[in-house]
Amino acid sequence: MKANCLILTVLIMGCGAQETDQVPEAYRHLENLTVFPAEKEAPQKINLEREQSFGDTDETLIGRMGDVTVDDRGRVYIADNQKKRIFVFEPDGQLIAELGRGGQGPGEFVELTAMHATSNELFVFDRNKQESIVFSLASLSYSHTILLAGNRDEIPELEGALLNRYYLIRVDNSFLAQFSAPNTAAGRRDWDKIENRIHIYLLDEDGVIGSGKLFDRTSSYQVLVPLGGRTVGMPVSFFGTLLTALSAHDHLHVAWSEHLLIKRYSPEGEYQDAFYYPIQRAPLKPESEFPRADRELVNEAVRSMDLPEKTPALDGMLFDDENRLWVSTVVDNVDVHEWWVLQDSGELITRFEWPRDEPVEVVKNGYIYTRQTDEETGLQQINRYRFEWN
Repeated sequence: MKANCLILTVLIMGCGAQETDQVPEAYRHLENLTVFPAEKEAPQKINLEREQSFGDTDETLIGRMGDVTVDDRGRVYIADNQKKRIFVFEPDGQLIAELGRGGQGPGEFVELTAMHATSNELFVFDRNKQESIVFSLASLSYSHTILLAGNRDEIPELEGALLNRYYLIRVDNSFLAQFSAPNTAAGRRDWDKIENRIHIYLLDEDGVIGSGKLFDRTSSYQVLVPLGGRTVGMPVSFFGTLLTALSAHDHLHVAWSEHLLIKRYSPEGEYQDAFYYPIQRAPLKPESEFPRADRELVNEAVRSMDLPEKTPALDGMLFDDENRLWVSTVVDNVDVHEWWVLQDSGELITRFEWPRDEPVEVVKNGYIYTRQTDEETGLQQINRYRFEWN
């Protein structure tokens, strides 16, 4: 191993000088950074077998499918954003319950934003009401409602901020809450790049902000696009997006989608370590980044913006219930993503290709749950695949 691999703050796993040099300059200062070889052979292969689908039944049609989650018993919960209710399916696909309804009262929703199942409760985030509506998994009935961040006015930084996501619920039922401040684009011009920032705080089990800010980050970008005589802020992913996932031990994993570099933070928000794979990024194709725009608008975007040459490396990541990290990477083939399954430490377990138009929603109980959309009707269903290591 060459001398320049022996950097005090970086542990290089089986590297040469070329791999060390491939670490982006912005990350070379990181302590406890492990660099893995990008072309390392996966020690295991994965076999997937489709077993069951969940969705419309003879008695019930799902209007507009929203978030999906799965409990420890393998029951599948599908939010219907149109009918403002949650459909509950047994593992064999049988519909057994409908939870909630539209409204402002207890157990009612205005906006079904996100769901999370713990061992005995289903938490449903209503962004409009800024509440978490909780259902008992034992009785499949409404339990109670938690007002989220009701004390935010005590924190000057959160004045006017919206709790737009509690994206993870920890072992002790506390919430990792993501706040976004209003982004005014006064004085901006067409095709300007606008930064969106988020502040992440910890809320206790009663929804109260009880500690200081864990951290803040740039979360994404939008572009001011001229459409029909007015300017519209269009979210874009090609400048990068903040990705997060929570391990079984409440360690928060954070990545900026531009690179396969993932940082790990303690439950208190303190940086612990990071790992990096120097994977090749696919060339950016402007026409695919503005799929609903005509050719003239795409050409104007190319002329007016400083577009990156490469796509982001990552599309998403999540943890399964065995504390493995599943990372979706972007490849040159626009029809698929390459999924990497990693140990919590970053060690590679396997890689496999999967259709982009059937995104993975949940990995739990030895199954992968995906969302499939019928191209002709637009109707969606959730598919369950058993996976085994080979």
